Amino acid sequence: INGDTTEYHALSFQSNANDKVENLLKQLPGISVDKDGKLSAQSQTIDKVLVDGQEFFGDDPTLATRNIRTDMVDKIQVFEKKSDLATLVGRNDGKGIRTINIKLKADKKKGYFGKTEAGMGTGDFHAAQLMGDYFNGQQRISVYRVAGNNGATSLN
Repeated sequence: INGDTTEYHALSFQSNANDKVENLLKQLPGISVDKDGKLSAQSQTIDKVLVDGQEFFGDDPTLATRNIRTDMVDKIQVFEKKSDLATLVGRNDGKGIRTINIKLKADKKKGYFGKTEAGMGTGDFHAAQLMGDYFNGQQRISVYRVAGNNGATSLN
């Protein structure tokens, strides 16, 4: 415990070679992960997951927890982040956001991940989805593509 932050050292917990952060979080005392990837710490919902203090390709926590390997992680930090308004004016408004910050090892701050899907059906229906993400330190690049005639408009 460091002030208002609870910090877990990843090496203190066992993991397999290709385990994702979600598997590590399930081992941490006081943290739970449901089947949909929703997180809670000390029975409070986690609203935000950061990687090295910044959002990781948007505000979907599962992008970080289901795509970063545990061998890349140095520490997991759990804390109450001030709201944007409180940060802007410099006064605590009591509306903090329960946050997990995943601190990566210095030599592991680079990687990529992605997802592709394609399908055809009867009646000339077809669909294709592509997602590719690359990160290197503070740099983040994403490519998303959804095409088809089945009414899908997102990657889910």
